Amino acid sequence: MYILAVDSANEVLSVSLKIKDKVNTDIYDDIKHSSEILLVAIDKLLNNNGLQSNDLNCILYNKGPASFTGTRVAASCLQAIGFSKDIPVIGISSMQLMADIFSMESSIESFTCLKYAYGEMCFSCDFTSDNLSKQMDSCKLVKIEELNFHTDKFKVLNEKLHQYIKNTDKQLTETNKVLMRETNSEDLIEYCNRYLKIEPGFNLSDSLPDYANHQL
Repeated sequence: MYILAVDSANEVLSVSLKIKDKVNTDIYDDIKHSSEILLVAIDKLLNNNGLQSNDLNCILYNKGPASFTGTRVAASCLQAIGFSKDIPVIGISSMQLMADIFSMESSIESFTCLKYAYGEMCFSCDFTSDNLSKQMDSCKLVKIEELNFHTDKFKVLNEKLHQYIKNTDKQLTETNKVLMRETNSEDLIEYCNRYLKIEPGFNLSDSLPDYANHQL
């Protein structure tokens, strides 16, 4: 099975190609120009492995919530490929990826994932360890100043939010965990391996991005 995965939701663009049990990944630091390099990066990765887009069995991407531009570019480009070739395109939530990464190193049963959004806002979503493939509720935007880090509810923060909080008067407690790396395209493939059943054919509803009710 050939699976293409794209994560443009963070400071870097990562593009991975799974060929049977092997995963090849390219990293691009110039995420500000993702709209210009994404298709080139995909084409390069496919060519280097002797493949064309017609050969793909599935396309995965980080559907956000995250950078509006990066998410929108990835969604539109990959939807175009998937629709034209009738290839399934599946968007995976950045919050689900965070939850999955955290669960691999923790036995906490119930927790909230928090990810920096913009300004004084962050994304928030609740999870349980026995059903990581589904969010307990829809992801929402919350004000960072309203977060309470002194409750029993365990919270998982991304590094960017942690850096923001370090510049405030808030203090993290033992019921908080900081993920020391952001998600990438290889995480998408690992998530797919664990939770997803790939159905043939393009389905628009599977490919829609998630802006966490944030309209720009």
